[in-house]
Amino acid sequence: FEELLIGREVPELIGVGMPVSGFRVSSPDAFLNTEVSRLHAKLVRRIATDGPHYLLVDMRSTCGTYLNGDPVPKPDDLGGISEEDCARPLRSGDFFSLGPSAVNLFLFFQK
Repeated sequence: FEELLIGREVPELIGVGMPVSGFRVSSPDAFLNTEVSRLHAKLVRRIATDGPHYLLVDMRSTCGTYLNGDPVPKPDDLGGISEEDCARPLRSGDFFSLGPSAVNLFLFFQK
C-alpha cells in the first residue's frame, strides 16, 4: 500500500470522481467509541534507498490522532499547513491512537 486510510466510514470516492487510493479500514464495529471520525487518519508509505519509511497523518479529525501520547498536528489549508508539514514518522514499536482516550490504540510494527 502507498496509503492506508483509517476511519469509521472511509468513502470509496472523495469528491466528484476522485477515487480513494490504497486500502481502507472502515467498519463501525471495528472502533470502540465515538472518538473516531469518518475519515480519521492515514498511514503513508514512502520508498527510499534505505527501505520504506512510514508516516502518520491526521485527516482533520474531530478528536485528534496521537503518536506515543503526543498529538499529531492537523493540516490547515487556510493557514498554509499541509499534510506533509503535519506528517509524523512512524517507527517500529510506536503506538498511535485515534482520539485522546487511547481506547482505539494501535501498535505499529515493521518486519
